[in-house]
Amino acid sequence: MTGRTLLLSRNVNLHTHYKMRLTELGFTDVTVSAADRDELYTLIRELKPHLVLISFAYKHCCTHFVIGECTAYAELAVSEASI
Repeated sequence: MTGRTLLLSRNVNLHTHYKMRLTELGFTDVTVSAADRDELYTLIRELKPHLVLISFAYKHCCTHFVIGECTAYAELAVSEASI
């Protein structure tokens, strides 16, 4: 897969594992983060990811308006994953 991939997860202990598995599956330039609110907004603006994966538990901790603002990027795809 081409382009940058951003995985949002609150499970910090598994960030290394998630990054390794996504790389093995062919995702390139993978960033895993637990950022929220302003930090998340800054991260997304800097990375301009083509794919954003959001873990199920993360959704309950983070506001949706930041993710909604990301849809301004034409190639951005947002997916919710139960990981």
